[in-house]
Amino acid sequence: TGEFQCGYHGWRFDGKSGKCTQIPQVIESFDDKGNALSGLSKSDGSAKRREDGTAVPAMISQGMVWLFPYGGLERALQAPPPPRVPEIDSGFKMTPAVRDFPIDWPVLIENILDPDHGLFAHQNVNFDLYSAAPGNHPQTVTESAPVLSGDREHVGWTITSEVDAVPKLVEKDTARRKSLEAAAPSGAGISAPFAAIQNVISPRRKDKKADADPK
Repeated sequence: TGEFQCGYHGWRFDGKSGKCTQIPQVIESFDDKGNALSGLSKSDGSAKRREDGTAVPAMISQGMVWLFPYGGLERALQAPPPPRVPEIDSGFKMTPAVRDFPIDWPVLIENILDPDHGLFAHQNVNFDLYSAAPGNHPQTVTESAPVLSGDREHVGWTITSEVDAVPKLVEKDTARRKSLEAAAPSGAGISAPFAAIQNVISPRRKDKKADADPK
């Protein structure tokens, strides 16, 4: 029972039915009780919406959620328990590391041009400047053919997404907590993740009147 929240984009699901109960990126306002009024698909409860999931048995072990997608609760209770790592029980330290992964460039582009995961997966509020929101802060995406820009030749097509560089999801959360202040200074710039396939990926901010390809 209860709800599960995805650690990547923050979507919430009812643990018993699998129904999606909240998508932070489409919350438009809150009622006087603090309940989210979102843009979720309308449903009479009988049909599964595209954002709904499928409920499966689950358990939490050593701080990790384990799912059993091979049958109902009765079968799950007969299954062996998940493996345990003794070091987690006794205490352990984490060491940051950097690794190179041989992935295809579309996978990287999908991740870089998806800033909505930053607040949840990376726990970094600065990603909110790059996220989109319904209503006042729509996102525009532009594609173009190969271009020559300064001393850099972009081989292949380019794709740029632009959105107002102001807090959006954080602003809604602040409003819900009844402590909303000025969300952003006047004259805020533009957040513009930029990708030149297959050369460079450049998350950056620029002034609204700045050149389309600032240094």
